[in-house]
Amino acid sequence: YNERNFTSHISSLYLMDGEGGNKRILAVDLPNSPSGLTWAADSSGIYYLMAEKGECNLYFVSTSRKIRKVTEGSHYLSGLSIADNGQVATTISTFYKPEYLVTFNLSSPASIKKLVDVNEDVLANVKLGEVEELWFKSPDGLNLQGWLVKPAEFEAGKKYPMILYIHGGPWAMYSVAFNWGWQHFAAKGYAVLY
Repeated sequence: YNERNFTSHISSLYLMDGEGGNKRILAVDLPNSPSGLTWAADSSGIYYLMAEKGECNLYFVSTSRKIRKVTEGSHYLSGLSIADNGQVATTISTFYKPEYLVTFNLSSPASIKKLVDVNEDVLANVKLGEVEELWFKSPDGLNLQGWLVKPAEFEAGKKYPMILYIHGGPWAMYSVAFNWGWQHFAAKGYAVLY
C-alpha cells in the first residue's frame, strides 16, 4: 500500500522483479487486504484469500490483471497451501462449524472435501443458535452489515435479552466464522447482535 499515515491501509497487489524494480499494480481498490499470497505453479498469476462482507474466499489475479473469484460460499477460509498439481489445503469455518481442515482442487473448487474436524464429536448433539444476516442504513446512508444469533431455544414472539457486540472498520470486521462465545450466550438464552 502507499503510506498515507492512516491507522490502517487496504493493500493492493503489485508485481516487480527480484531487485524491486519494474513495479506494476496487479490488483487495486480491493474491498479488503489480500492474504495467503501464493504464486501459481505455471507463473500465470497469484492466488490469494480475501475477506468481503464477512466471507473469505479464494481469488486469482493473472499477470494481465484479470481477477477471478475461485471459491463461492458463506464461509471463511484461512491459511492456504497450494500444491503444484492444483490441490489446495485450507481451513474453513461457518456460523455453525469451527475451523476444520479441507482440501479441493483448483479445477473443481466447489468439491470441498473435509480432511479433519476435531470439533465434530463435541458439537454432534449441541443445539446452536440460528444466525441471520442483517443489513441496515446508518444515519448518513452507509450500508451496514450485521448478524443476529438467536437463542438456541428460540421461540417466535417471545422476548429475549440481547447482547450487542460492536466492531468494524478497516482493522477487523466480524465475519461468518464460528464464534464460541456468541453460541455460548445463545445456549444461555441470549440473542447476540454483532
